[in-house]
Amino acid sequence: LHLQSGNVERARALLEELTEAAPSLLEAWEKLVVVYVQQSDEDALQKLIDRLETHEIGRGHIFAFAWGHLTLMRDNPAGARSYFQQAQSLNPRSLPVLEPVLKLNLQEGNIESAAPLTKQVLKAQPDNAYGNYAQASIFALEGKLKEAERSLRQSLDKRKTPEALNDLAWLLLEGGQHAESEKAVRQALQIDGSLPHVWDTLGTILTRTRRLDEAEKALEHSLSLQPGNVSVLLHLAELHAAKGNRMRALELVGLLSEKREQLAPKEQGKLADIRRRIEVA
Repeated sequence: LHLQSGNVERARALLEELTEAAPSLLEAWEKLVVVYVQQSDEDALQKLIDRLETHEIGRGHIFAFAWGHLTLMRDNPAGARSYFQQAQSLNPRSLPVLEPVLKLNLQEGNIESAAPLTKQVLKAQPDNAYGNYAQASIFALEGKLKEAERSLRQSLDKRKTPEALNDLAWLLLEGGQHAESEKAVRQALQIDGSLPHVWDTLGTILTRTRRLDEAEKALEHSLSLQPGNVSVLLHLAELHAAKGNRMRALELVGLLSEKREQLAPKEQGKLADIRRRIEVA
C-alpha cells in the first residue's frame, strides 16, 4: 500500500523490517529490490545481495533478480539480461522478474520477444502499469494509436511515470490535442525534470502552438542533456524554419542530411518537408 501511494521511504523501512523478521517471505525481498531500484540505491542493493549469499534462501531467483538490477545500474544491459533470464527460469511467474526482461526487450526494439511477455504480464495482472505501458508501445508501433492511448491511460491509472506521461503527450500532440498534450508533458516534468526526451516533447508542443521563444529554450535544454540527438536537432530545425531563421535551419538540415540513416522513416519525411519549406521561402 505504501508503494502504491508513493510513500517509498515508509515502504522501504517496513520491507527491511519484514525481511529480517520473516526472511522466508520471498515477495518481501522482491519488493525491497524494487524499492532500492526506484531509489537508485546501489549500495543498499549490494548489501541485500551480500545478505542473500549467507541466507537460507540463498542463490534463488531473488539473488539473480537483485544481481540483474545491480548489473543494469552499472551500465551492463547484456549482463543484466543474463541474470534476469536466470531469475525468470527459476520463477517464471514472478511479475517483478518479468518486467525488467520486458523493458530490456522494448528498449532494444525487440518487439517479437516483448509481445508474448506483455501478454503474459497482462494475463496475470490486467492492470499492471508496465504491462499496459509496453502494450501501448506495441500498439503505437503497429499504428494503432487509439488503442495505444487507451493502454497508456490504463498504465497511468495504476502508476504515473514520466515515460508514460511523455508518450501520452506525444500521442495527443500527433492527434492535434495541444492543450491536453501540454498538460501531460508538464506533469512528466514535475515528476522528473532531468529527462531530455520530455523537454524535447515540450519544445515540440510549444513550436506547434507558435510559442517559439519558449520552444527554443526547451529544445536547447533537451539538446544540452543529450548532445547530438538527431530527433532534437530535427525539432530545432523545424523551430528555426518556423521562426524564419533560414540560415540556422539550413545548417541543421545539412547536418541532419549527413545523419539521415539515424532518423526514423517518419523523421526522414519531416526533414524533407522542412528542406522544401526553406527552399521555397
